[in-house]
Amino acid sequence: MSQKSNQAAAGLLVIGLVAAAFHVVGSNPLVTGVLGMAQANREWQAESAKAAYERNYTVICPRYRDAGFATRWASPWMWENSWCADYLDRLPPKEQS
Repeated sequence: MSQKSNQAAAGLLVIGLVAAAFHVVGSNPLVTGVLGMAQANREWQAESAKAAYERNYTVICPRYRDAGFATRWASPWMWENSWCADYLDRLPPKEQS
């Protein structure tokens, strides 16, 4: 055999071994279980956060709405509550003094 055909055969062997390793690792129940639980945990946390936002937007978001642009950018409290931007249309109108 020529050197080029030997290199091609070696390359195909390496590709086959890498594909087999990915298949073995990817179909391992421990790996898929860990990845599945990580996904389930992310979804559960997102649902919990959404429920907390729904419960608390009437209390927290008026302060966010009334803050100015500079305060929203400079305050860590505002950064943590930037989710209020999605709830501003659900708030009652701002009271006039």
